[in-house]
Amino acid sequence: MCLSLDIKRSEGCIADPSLLIIKDIIPTFMTAEAFLEQASFNLKTDPNAHGGFNTMGAAAGPGQLATGIGREDVSGVLPLFLFKEHFDVARNASPPVYGLMCTLDIMGYQMSQQLIVPFKVLLKAIERHAKEPTDMNKFIL
Repeated sequence: MCLSLDIKRSEGCIADPSLLIIKDIIPTFMTAEAFLEQASFNLKTDPNAHGGFNTMGAAAGPGQLATGIGREDVSGVLPLFLFKEHFDVARNASPPVYGLMCTLDIMGYQMSQQLIVPFKVLLKAIERHAKEPTDMNKFIL
């Protein structure tokens, strides 16, 4: 199970995943496999579906690698470590997802992504909950 995200990235994100920007957390859940399958299909029909890189202040296009339940554009996901038995599944699903999110290539995984991306999403969840303390934001947090 994964939490859906709307992200953007600069080319520097390839080497430094801390440059990944979490624009929004979307309250839609999907599996990592479903996300990667939708992303693969969308990239075959539109090679720019990932949204590209935000270079030199220029706005990258909106990313739509997958579609959420409410027709939201999903450009990334965060595999969730829900319980002990789920840990191995989520740990194995995260490298291609993080690689795609940070480098636009599922083979672009680096260990630093595993350490940084979840905490960037946590920071965004904390910011959302502090700004709007709704039940949904509390659940996401």
